Amino acid sequence: MKLQITGGKWWDFRAARTAGLWLVFFCLACNAAVELEPEPTSTFSYNPDLALVNIAAGHFRDFQVIHAPDPVFTVAWEINGVDVGFGPRFRYLPATTRVDTLTAIATWENHTDRRTWLVDSMYDLATNVEFSPTADLMDIVTGDTCRFFAESSRAPLSTYLWELGGEPVGTGASYLLNSSKTGIDTLRATVVTPDHTISRLWDLRVFEADQLPPLPPTDFFVQPGAAPATVETFWRVAAPRGEPIIGYEIGISYTGPLDNSNWQSAILLGETPTVPGQEIYLAAFADTINGLIPGAHAWLGIRSINQTGIRSLNLPNMEVDITRPWWATGVVRDDAGVALADVTVRTTTSTFTTQTEADGTFRIGPFRSIDYITLRTETLDIMPDGEETGAWTDILSGPLFFGQSQHWDCVLLTMYRLDSTCTTYAGSFPAFLRGLTHTERDTDLRPNQNLYKWESYPVTVWVPDYISPENYDYGVRCRQVVAMWNETMDEDYLTLVSDPADASIVFRFGDDGNATLGKTSLLEPSGRNYILGDIIPEKVEVYVRDRLNTVQFVQEVAMHELGHALGLVRHVACADGDYLMYLSPAGMLDDGVENAINPDERHALRLVRALPQGYDMSLLR
Repeated sequence: MKLQITGGKWWDFRAARTAGLWLVFFCLACNAAVELEPEPTSTFSYNPDLALVNIAAGHFRDFQVIHAPDPVFTVAWEINGVDVGFGPRFRYLPATTRVDTLTAIATWENHTDRRTWLVDSMYDLATNVEFSPTADLMDIVTGDTCRFFAESSRAPLSTYLWELGGEPVGTGASYLLNSSKTGIDTLRATVVTPDHTISRLWDLRVFEADQLPPLPPTDFFVQPGAAPATVETFWRVAAPRGEPIIGYEIGISYTGPLDNSNWQSAILLGETPTVPGQEIYLAAFADTINGLIPGAHAWLGIRSINQTGIRSLNLPNMEVDITRPWWATGVVRDDAGVALADVTVRTTTSTFTTQTEADGTFRIGPFRSIDYITLRTETLDIMPDGEETGAWTDILSGPLFFGQSQHWDCVLLTMYRLDSTCTTYAGSFPAFLRGLTHTERDTDLRPNQNLYKWESYPVTVWVPDYISPENYDYGVRCRQVVAMWNETMDEDYLTLVSDPADASIVFRFGDDGNATLGKTSLLEPSGRNYILGDIIPEKVEVYVRDRLNTVQFVQEVAMHELGHALGLVRHVACADGDYLMYLSPAGMLDDGVENAINPDERHALRLVRALPQGYDMSLLR
């Protein structure tokens, strides 16, 4: 205070705090006057002038304290109560996405002012609230306590409400439950955040200590058994609680999941006693012993039993389809259509084995309705010395499965000895056959290794009349080639027709302006650039160049191209061995018609004709 004393008077001001009252004492001064001057006031302002400040993650915001009239003051900054800096300005850069409390503490002379902001760097993110315990159902013994938590990722901006049985009981981030009476109740936690409201409900069951039910087993798992119409169950021992567990009981329902309310209507499959020290249990059930219904959809549940006979109340459930039995059937024939008896047929896993009857039929199983199986044959694999043929080439079936593909018509290929001069195919006739039919791998337009051949034999052929520039009668000579093929194969594979509209194979003679001596092309089906072997043929063209220099060469080229048309769509990869289907057929008729076609080629063509349409050549072993 400022004192001004005027003449003849005096003032003495004293102040004391007595019993909460201010007392003022006066004293006299001569010719004095007193004038009080108010003390200067301080004013602090803050920027930003907001209680809640949103900052996008990865960005910053400047905070500032301004003081008037005296610019000389100090400011301390705190984040969540921790000192972070000094000075009138502070730059806040959030380290993580969260909500922080930022406080500025401003001091001027003996005056202090505080300002607090809530800084939200996750305002553009959804609030996450984690509740614990995580179990939905809580079993509690009277007198015990249990604390429940609701942790909000934006805790400073969240409010909480706890309700027990619908009545409010708390407003903090946690709640301590003290159970005092038995029965069933509910506890609900509600968290209100800036963007939405999140709730969590727990069901509570309170028991006296001697009535506490055991915990259920864990990791309960059910699967179809190894045999049809059986199931297997697995579980891990229940954690100890209350009285010791003495066993487990498993029930089944065909109408829906099992719980405490319908357990009495379940069909009890069996009880398994506990074994000291055993952690994992297995129990199997079957239709013949436990009455399982093959083909039914079922629910299995399991309960623990303690030594006082109390069952666990939580019922782990697993669904399962009970499998049905099925058998694979079939007929085994050779490539001539003759039924083969006493051929061993087994699954590739060797689990099941049988032999064919006198009529070539077999039945093998039973398998489960979920099983996909592959069968294989086993015949004599030894080639008798000095003989052209031995037994048969064993094959695999395609996938067989319940309901749609349970039958296998098996055709065994005669095991031929490959010409010893041909080593390209490792001496394997099946490899030779697949190479010539282009079924050793998928093609661009055939996503499989199936054999596609003519639907019927003999295949019709039309050869036009034609005299070449060298005055050779191509028509007559190529019609003779048709007869040569039938004579060599000892069976009619081709037959001549007079109308090209009735022919599956049509000849064309001329000069295409290149060095190609002959070419076989697929005419129908058309539209996708199919080549021979890609699809079942409907119409094929055989082109023979009309500039060939001898009649024999005309017939050799025509004979070679007809081999392609009949199904030997690729060239033989052996230069030796006198193969008609080698890249060049020149000289193949030097030793007569009967020697023009190699026996390997004749065997291959007979098998092409004998095998079923679409035969999967990848099954050849």
